[in-house]
Amino acid sequence: MNFLKDCMEIKKVDLKYELVWTNVIEEDIRELKIPIDSFLNLKSRLMSDYFLKYPLNKTNRIINVPENIRYIKFGDYRLFIFINEDNLTVYCLRLIHRKECYSKKSINNLLTIIEELRNLK
Repeated sequence: MNFLKDCMEIKKVDLKYELVWTNVIEEDIRELKIPIDSFLNLKSRLMSDYFLKYPLNKTNRIINVPENIRYIKFGDYRLFIFINEDNLTVYCLRLIHRKECYSKKSINNLLTIIEELRNLK
């Protein structure tokens, strides 16, 4: 009985997601002229242990989007992420101004980036 109890304890270990930044994010930061200290604040929030263990808890879902695309509010901007639960990876896709982020064009752009990520593997 003790062996079974030990095995059950091992399965309770929390898994951490890996955080991956796409190249498009760097372009977005340059174009939007976001202060570097603000961006570093956002990056430290994303690198926190809590976020990497439970990324679904700290993000918002986009309604009517078929993929697991979520977003994080960052002032007047939204950081869009894709959470791949199969390989425990959080991909930071784009940083878009809130006025433009929910347009059909922006959503299609996010879906294209996700398709490119899948093709890399």
